[in-house]
Amino acid sequence: MMGKIKFQYLGFLFFTLLACENKGLENSLREENLLDSLSNLYQQGDINLCVKLGEFFTKEYKENHQGYQLLSSAYLKNENDSLAILNAKKSLDINPLNPISLLNIAIVFDKRGDYESAFSYYEKSLLINENLYQTYSNYVGNRILSNDLRHALELSEKAVELGDYVGDKALLVYLYHEVKEFNKRDSLFEVLRKLDYVNLSDLEDVLIDEN
Repeated sequence: MMGKIKFQYLGFLFFTLLACENKGLENSLREENLLDSLSNLYQQGDINLCVKLGEFFTKEYKENHQGYQLLSSAYLKNENDSLAILNAKKSLDINPLNPISLLNIAIVFDKRGDYESAFSYYEKSLLINENLYQTYSNYVGNRILSNDLRHALELSEKAVELGDYVGDKALLVYLYHEVKEFNKRDSLFEVLRKLDYVNLSDLEDVLIDEN
């Protein structure tokens, strides 16, 4: 009789543990799916809905640094810089090695005109991930505003290498012009012409005015 009771207890314990494990797995999958949805909303440019889902997600999953990071990025897109920094810092409290959270803080400092503080955050972001084109792309403007054109040029070339975006190419044309590398400037300008770059005439006017 005693053996039967023990067997029944062990069976009950097994199914209880299995139910808990399944519940944990379901919660993990839900967290992953919500995070994917949050990322997709941001990538698709549905920022207001991204903010709403991000606020819900960070309340539900307070230890997920990526949730705070995505919410920070969404707030940054909505020009809500104070909340962008707040959520970036929450992300970094959980994971100090989140390069996009560091980047978001750098961008806000740039917007405030605090280029030296921004500089340190760009550098920290690159130390963690040297292949994140967004960091290079934003860092270029920081170095231009700090009159560090040679460094800006290096960053701009890296941004184009990694991201291959037309806006970064246009900025690189400007920098080639500023440092008097005219052959590279003209070659890349022709690439923009073939790509039907929408702001080509404006860029050309800037180059003429600089002469």
